[in-house]
Amino acid sequence: MNALYRHDAPEGPDPLAACPMHRPVRSALARHALTALGFGAFGLGTLGLFVPLLPSFVFWLLAAWAWAKARPGLTARLLAHPRLGPALYAYLCHGAIARPAKRAAIGGMTLSLGLSALLLSPPPALIAVLAGGWALGCLWVATRREGPDSAAVRA
Repeated sequence: MNALYRHDAPEGPDPLAACPMHRPVRSALARHALTALGFGAFGLGTLGLFVPLLPSFVFWLLAAWAWAKARPGLTARLLAHPRLGPALYAYLCHGAIARPAKRAAIGGMTLSLGLSALLLSPPPALIAVLAGGWALGCLWVATRREGPDSAAVRA
């Protein structure tokens, strides 16, 4: 396991209880809406395993966030995943994205933009809008922290 995620999610019924970002909603309507959002996002992420250029992890991250607010038990199941759980926990609780994941995200967005421009031949205005979204997305990913506790990881 990557040293970045040395502090795995704590065990127990609510692994996000110690997370500063974890604030469950109290409204029943909000809980139901977030639960539905989580299932929809999880379904899209699963579909992304089979559809080229459709991301999976981003949708699973959205599902984990929504379920953390509405159904912590479902988030706990995602965080228990041996491969995805530590990265989900690092982002949800610390806003951290590992450098290899940043490279993969920016590379995937670049590939998607390039293929869209080449294969679909959209009008220049649409390419400009897509390129603007690409630039904002890349900037956002690149500026996220690389570790929950960078000083401790490097020591």
